[in-house]
Amino acid sequence: MKNEKLAVETLLPPRFLFQIGAYLQTCAHIELAICAVITCLEGCFPPDDNWLNKYSKNRKTSTSELIKKLRRTNKAKNNHGFAKDLEKLVDWIDRFVDNRHLAAHGAFFGSPEGFLRVDYLRNTGKKKSPNYEQTRTAITEAMVTEVLNDANDIYLVLLGMLEQIKPGLSTDVHRVIVPLVEHPVSAK
Repeated sequence: MKNEKLAVETLLPPRFLFQIGAYLQTCAHIELAICAVITCLEGCFPPDDNWLNKYSKNRKTSTSELIKKLRRTNKAKNNHGFAKDLEKLVDWIDRFVDNRHLAAHGAFFGSPEGFLRVDYLRNTGKKKSPNYEQTRTAITEAMVTEVLNDANDIYLVLLGMLEQIKPGLSTDVHRVIVPLVEHPVSAK
């Protein structure tokens, strides 16, 4: 790409573009951590041969099912001393999952008044009988900062839970799901 701006950079402030990218990546890492916590609470740990397969099945689960599955890990989470914390965390994730959907699927626009507008379409019906509701709302920088901080806190709590299950587990998980790869330039 030339040294030209992307088209979306003409619609949104640079700081927001960074924040939405950071938020979406934090949400992606939250999903990774949730799947790892579930897999480990089910009794399968890296480097078990079947760990990556079980983890991957969790990764392909819908967000709503993933939240339900995390909630159902009752017996195992009691064994690690964070049952109440995990229950609060699941409620927190469930309560704010729409923020993630809005960030991932909403179209944002800057406004001359200094806030952002978003156009987002939500299906409040069933798959076979959808009921689409359009959401157009103002988003302030304070709101963006708050959801970004919440997501960061959720991610850190999940990493802490992995460490409570077994010290060093978060590192073991990352080694399995993100193996070392060669830099694309050096691979040629």
